[in-house]
Amino acid sequence: MTTHERDVPPGIRDLTRRTQTNPVIRDEAYIEKYGAETDRTFARASTSKLAQGVAFPSTTVIPAPNISTLKIVTWASLSEVGEEIKALKPGEMAKVPIGTKHRFFNGYTDRDITFSAELRPANEGFEQSLHIIYGMARVDL
Repeated sequence: MTTHERDVPPGIRDLTRRTQTNPVIRDEAYIEKYGAETDRTFARASTSKLAQGVAFPSTTVIPAPNISTLKIVTWASLSEVGEEIKALKPGEMAKVPIGTKHRFFNGYTDRDITFSAELRPANEGFEQSLHIIYGMARVDL
């Protein structure tokens, strides 16, 4: 494998690697667009079956390295951007300014949710973190 080939995200080389499954919390993340596919303009990932009480991509509140947008696809979700916690309905969006602490999570106890997150500009670290986090869950770490 050449150096250039190592720089290509795994989901571009093998489409089955765009989907990451976490058997512990039973959710699934799908990288719809890698930054490498959009000239680093944006990256987009979605999650389905985000179980109750679970935050995406982690349970910690993290500062945004770039502008993030969350769009709710089914049901509703809770978002925490800065100090504000807000319920979002299907079709609604939350925008996270650069450097703002945030998290998106399922506050329901009776249903799973699906949403899409977009980062502008794309962030290779975010893309890699999905592979790492879900990979660790698959091997029970």
